[in-house]
Amino acid sequence: MKNQDEFAHHHNDFILPLVLGGGAILLILGASFLPNALNSQTIQTILLALATACMLALLALHVRLAQRKHDLERSIAYEEQQNRDVRKELQNLREALDITPSPFALYDHDNRLLAWNKAYEEVHDEAFSKLPRPVYYEDLLRFTLSEELSPIEADREIANRLKLHKVADGRPSDSLYPSGRWFRILKKRTASGAIAGFATDITELKYREFELEQANRAAEHASIAKSEFLAMMSHELRTPLNAIIGFSDIIQNEVFGEIPVARYKVYATDIHNSGQHLLQVINQILDMSKAEAGKLEIGDETVVLNDLLVRAITMVGPRARQQQVTLEHTLPAEELLFRGDSVRLLQILLNLLSNAVKFTPQGGRVHASLHELDEGVAFIIKDTGIGIAREDLEKVLQPFYQALSTSSRGYEGTGLGLPLTKSLIELHGGRMEIESKPEQGTTVRVILPAERMVQEPQDDGTTPKRVASSL
Repeated sequence: MKNQDEFAHHHNDFILPLVLGGGAILLILGASFLPNALNSQTIQTILLALATACMLALLALHVRLAQRKHDLERSIAYEEQQNRDVRKELQNLREALDITPSPFALYDHDNRLLAWNKAYEEVHDEAFSKLPRPVYYEDLLRFTLSEELSPIEADREIANRLKLHKVADGRPSDSLYPSGRWFRILKKRTASGAIAGFATDITELKYREFELEQANRAAEHASIAKSEFLAMMSHELRTPLNAIIGFSDIIQNEVFGEIPVARYKVYATDIHNSGQHLLQVINQILDMSKAEAGKLEIGDETVVLNDLLVRAITMVGPRARQQQVTLEHTLPAEELLFRGDSVRLLQILLNLLSNAVKFTPQGGRVHASLHELDEGVAFIIKDTGIGIAREDLEKVLQPFYQALSTSSRGYEGTGLGLPLTKSLIELHGGRMEIESKPEQGTTVRVILPAERMVQEPQDDGTTPKRVASSL
């Protein structure tokens, strides 16, 4: 069309030379038929000039037409080359779309399918073989959904998908196809009003999500069963343990008379201590189970942290003396009041102090201190014990884990102390920090939040609860 318009324009440019040349020829021919009387030298000269002008005009016209023809041929050749390039690009694009594993489709503003790739055709293979051309999106939906849904459900689903198709805002949506494959579909409207749709096969992802969901449900059921089992076993074990601990205590204290054989009294003491240890393990397992299930609760009372640390030091003191470990503590000048569970806070300190003493060799030192910070308050427990390797620092906070270094294999324990301690600290809104190096010792910081600190007397006028500093 462009070349035709150009040719018409050039044709109009040649009208004037053609008219002049043709008129000159007519004058020459007319002059040759004039009477001899009129055929003077002047007229011949004029006619010759006109003939010359005519020839020049015709020559110019020929040159100009040749140039225009050349330009037109070049223009046509250029446009043909452009058309070949466009067809090649379209072919490359078509081939690229066809080898793309993800379905692609392009619909016009009337929801009529304009372009698609082989992956899209494979998804709708049966529909493409039976639906007439051109294919419309609604017809494709109805054909696909009619076999798997009732008419009412199909109409509802079609209306919903047509609404999403019309919006085409680029937000992904997941759809299950009759073949059993899941696709994540993203649609976006082009500047011309067409709708481009892209789909990604997420079948494996969906199956993994389903398997993960099933595993989580199984884990939840197992956790519930474990909690119920531990609750039942704790009751069943505590009952005979109470008898063992109580009767062994009576025997070792010779309540009903002196024991004639001294070795029996030693045995009774061993039985009592073993029963106490077993009861402590059972309580730790039960508490850890409650913490993992989110059912471990703490009390809310005002506690003097200074007295709490003194009591913990007093309770761990005998074991430290037995292992010949120096146990020291430092307190601030002022009493620090904290709102929390006094029993659980004492359990935190006892666990950390017992660990520090247990893993500190003979002649070592354990130091506990209490500090007021801008962010709250902190208990800091340092020891000169065997330490923890860097790769084990996170693992020791996992239930039942024990570092298997050569220096620590001979120490007893269930591996629940630190995980339970961490859970109890977090229940109070705090955190635990551990720094350690093998054979150089360990430092544990228990940082409790400032919002739980008590700065003024209680509203009811009572004094804060003091924790006894001695047994």
